[in-house]
Amino acid sequence: MRDIDSGAAAQRIQLAAWSLVVAAIGAAIGVRLAPAFGTTAVVAAVGGALLGGSLMYLIGWRFASAAADAVASIFAPSGSSTPALREYSLAESLVVRGQFEEAIRLYLEHGEKDVKDAEPYVRIARIYRDRLERPEDAATAFRESLTRAEQPGHEQAIARELAELLIHRMNDPRRSMPILARLAERYPASPTGSWARTELAEIKRQLQRQSEG
Repeated sequence: MRDIDSGAAAQRIQLAAWSLVVAAIGAAIGVRLAPAFGTTAVVAAVGGALLGGSLMYLIGWRFASAAADAVASIFAPSGSSTPALREYSLAESLVVRGQFEEAIRLYLEHGEKDVKDAEPYVRIARIYRDRLERPEDAATAFRESLTRAEQPGHEQAIARELAELLIHRMNDPRRSMPILARLAERYPASPTGSWARTELAEIKRQLQRQSEG
């Protein structure tokens, strides 16, 4: 905070210095225009100095504030813009070392810090699916991540992973049908929506053949 205050103070000093320069120019212009306005040179000089200096300070401060906001939006974006990239390096290193339960615990801590962040639960689901052979727990984690996914592309990717898990790893295609139907309805023109329609139609054909057999 001390550094921020010092920077703001230095900025004000620079603006004040430039304002004095512009005030002097304004005073000179005021003296030249005094006869046209029917006033004395002194009054015109004071008026020109006040007007020029004030405008310089206000305009300079406005530009400085706008520049600061732009920099802040890049390096520390707010929730309304693209979220800052999160680091999961420690949890990833635990996965590499085979410490899967510790990695899951760390990802859960990340998820508790931000209830809108779907990524920790996606990573947890993949650990359960690919490392621990616990597909049911993976499905639960994928479903949790779906409730947090805000971007359409992210939602489609997670839903597809969940559907493929149910179909191919758990051999339970019937449970995937609501997910596939939702993807096909919400994203009909996307490759994922097209894939979902094809998968859903195939599952329905398989179920129909089973019922007939």
